[in-house]
Amino acid sequence: MNELLQLKLWKIMILGVFVLALPTVSSAQEPSTKFYQSLSNALDTVLDKGIAKGYPGISILVYNKGWSITKTKGYASLETQTLLKSDDVFRIASITKWFTAVLIHELIDEGKITLNTKVIEILPRSITDGIPNIEKVTVRHLYSHSSGIYSFTDRSDFGDYQNRDDETHYRAWTPEEHLQFVKSGVHPSNFEPGTDTSYSNTGYVLLGYLIEAIEKRPYHEVLRDKITTPLGMEHTYLEGYEKARRRAVDNYHIPDENFGRYMVNSRYAPVKGTSYLNLSRGRALNAFAYSTGAISSSTDDLLKFAKAILSNDISIPDDWRDSMSNGRTIGHAGGDWGVSADLIISKKLETIAITLSNSRFLDYQAFHMSDAAVEIIRQMTK
Repeated sequence: MNELLQLKLWKIMILGVFVLALPTVSSAQEPSTKFYQSLSNALDTVLDKGIAKGYPGISILVYNKGWSITKTKGYASLETQTLLKSDDVFRIASITKWFTAVLIHELIDEGKITLNTKVIEILPRSITDGIPNIEKVTVRHLYSHSSGIYSFTDRSDFGDYQNRDDETHYRAWTPEEHLQFVKSGVHPSNFEPGTDTSYSNTGYVLLGYLIEAIEKRPYHEVLRDKITTPLGMEHTYLEGYEKARRRAVDNYHIPDENFGRYMVNSRYAPVKGTSYLNLSRGRALNAFAYSTGAISSSTDDLLKFAKAILSNDISIPDDWRDSMSNGRTIGHAGGDWGVSADLIISKKLETIAITLSNSRFLDYQAFHMSDAAVEIIRQMTK
């Protein structure tokens, strides 16, 4: 989940074959044929750039004023040459944090906590003991990345632990495993709570445990009851914690000197005829990430979530609402080995852009593609 991880990427071709871009349109109020064709062609250019960069597969959805278009290009599986479909499920990595944030604000609206509630008032000492400055940390601090708590994914030995064996790599982690990298004697706080901001996966793991402590049931059950079921998100689930509604597409990465040290007992073998490693192999690749990054979903499901945010049909943070009201675009990206995802909402343009892919290249990620899609709409609706 380290968004700053630098990769040295090899320039390759995808199996040397031509890959079709497949569009689908959903609408209560379809755009003109000319508008649709212009948008479709522009999105093709965005997808073509991603495929040329080396992405095995990309799915992009653009919603505008009541209608949407979804285009896919590339493969769900390189081994079987299975083409992507518009309803395929992808790992969305840190976009999971938006779901966690909504759940927290649902609990706030229900009067069960406030943003000023201290974490130690809710979580047991078995979780909080040893976390630097935890007695000062509030729900607001965790939500806004202002707790100062070190992000466990930033540790240089995090990957070594995660990849030490197949069991550790592909299963849900315990609180002790998540917090071993940040407790006393391991890593100090980055700063005093509330005095600065620093992206923290640990903070959002703690929010997940907070949700469980308040609701007295697993995070994924709360997620299902408060968000995915009411919104009809049939293909969204927390990987490693519940049965997959539909298996996610495979995730691929090209080996380099950074990734090489994480290869344990030759776990990953290159896909025949390519330089790609299949990281997921049909297993729970992101289960370790829990409430900070373990959700899998589809573009259609994420559109339902985004539309609920846009229309205030679910509890959302005040800063999201204020930003949208003031004409600013809001969004969240997700990135990990073999994963690049993005969700953008522009209330001003009445536009949502969602990009999901099954690899990651730092110089052209999903958020670059979503940004390009929103800019296309902006230029076309001037």
